[in-house]
Amino acid sequence: VREAVRVLVSQGLLDTRQGSGTYVRSAVDTSAALDRVKRSGLRDQWEARAALDLEAARLAALRHTPADLKRMRQLLAERGTVADGGSDAFIRRDLAFHKSVVAASGNRAMMELYDFFTAAI
Repeated sequence: VREAVRVLVSQGLLDTRQGSGTYVRSAVDTSAALDRVKRSGLRDQWEARAALDLEAARLAALRHTPADLKRMRQLLAERGTVADGGSDAFIRRDLAFHKSVVAASGNRAMMELYDFFTAAI
């Protein structure tokens, strides 16, 4: 068994930690996957974020609290148009609104992914 564990460790399938034990390594290298996403085209990143927007809106419609709804309405009203302070200000306000929808979804993983795609774009 020890020899089998040593072989699996050398192949990168197991990880041994002194005093803690032996653990199965993840089959997916998340940092490598995120690097590949960063290198993907802007259109691909935009489309992925748009897909998150749709699912976040669906979940927010089901899960929102009265406070979430109040916040989304407030941010939507504040968003205005590009004419209200220029494109940079509009983008910041629009992003704040979209993030409030994602937050209202109650899905923490989706919030992290949304932040990742927003930073990439």
